[in-house]
Amino acid sequence: MNQEYRPVVDFIDKHWSRERVLEIVDAGGYIGMTAIYFRQFFQKARVVILEPNRRNFELLKKNMEVNHLENVFPIWAGLWNTDTKLAEAEKF
Repeated sequence: MNQEYRPVVDFIDKHWSRERVLEIVDAGGYIGMTAIYFRQFFQKARVVILEPNRRNFELLKKNMEVNHLENVFPIWAGLWNTDTKLAEAEKF
């Protein structure tokens, strides 16, 4: 909506081609809106989405189904800088 990822698309258009983007990793996919956005521009890319929050992950999966996105792989997991077990933050 705010086109916050448009600079990424513009950078790729300027320096490469959209067809060269074969993989996208969205670490912290929330409910999948970034994947939906990037899928419009990079149809050949395999999209891996990591989302550690269970509720967000369930909405993410539904959004992928409703939008009929292919080659998208949601994973209920988080990404951190060390090998550790993550815990969900409490609501505030």
